[in-house]
Amino acid sequence: MRGSRHHNVLFGALAWLLTLGEPATVRAEPTELERQRAFREQYSLAESAYNNREYATAVERLRAAFAIEPVPLILFNLGQAYRKLDAYSDARVYYELYQSTARGLPAVEATTVERHIADMRERERAAQTPKVVEKTKLLLLQSEKPPPRWMFPVGLSAGLLGLGGVASGAALLALNGRCSIPAEAPALECSQLYNTRLPGAMFAVAGGSLVVMGVVFITLSARRPTRPVLTETRVLPSEDALLPLSQSSADAAGKPPAGP
Repeated sequence: MRGSRHHNVLFGALAWLLTLGEPATVRAEPTELERQRAFREQYSLAESAYNNREYATAVERLRAAFAIEPVPLILFNLGQAYRKLDAYSDARVYYELYQSTARGLPAVEATTVERHIADMRERERAAQTPKVVEKTKLLLLQSEKPPPRWMFPVGLSAGLLGLGGVASGAALLALNGRCSIPAEAPALECSQLYNTRLPGAMFAVAGGSLVVMGVVFITLSARRPTRPVLTETRVLPSEDALLPLSQSSADAAGKPPAGP
């Protein structure tokens, strides 16, 4: 009995805080049907804004819905919207409020809330990290680019040309000093000889250089840079949406309206 009275007082205080700043108007007390209709309208607008990534508008509509009917799961949904706005401190506060006011949470849902709270605390600390750390990460990523694509075809072409040059040089060196015209009787020696030593040496040296360059280029093109290991917290898609009003945790708050 005392716990129920404590939750009612807490819900009333939260609803009063969420409606601070609104102009006071004198009007008749709305009927239960009107309250239900107004609640469903505000919550439907909140869902539509959230799905359209208009998170600031979703926060306003969720606060308006909570002021009409203080359903605990709206506190969780406010945490979701604030998380999307990168307002990690506000998101953590609403997750903790949901954790303290919702009763009988299933184990899976309770674990999800705990994970969100821990995630928000970690992001709050990370937000206070000096910006120079992020710049260092960017420089590290830029220095780890893969090798250019042109290196392999250029290296292959150079290697093939080099092999051709080496083969041509070897052929010219082998031809050097041989008869260009066969000796005619009664002569025993050729009158004309091939002098291909110099061009053969030049072809061999140039071909060898191209082969070395091709091997280097092909080796570099096959090298894969070692990338830095970056750790980040990822949220599963199923944990990234608003909780529907049909959740069992919503049934613990008096008379929650039907989901839109």
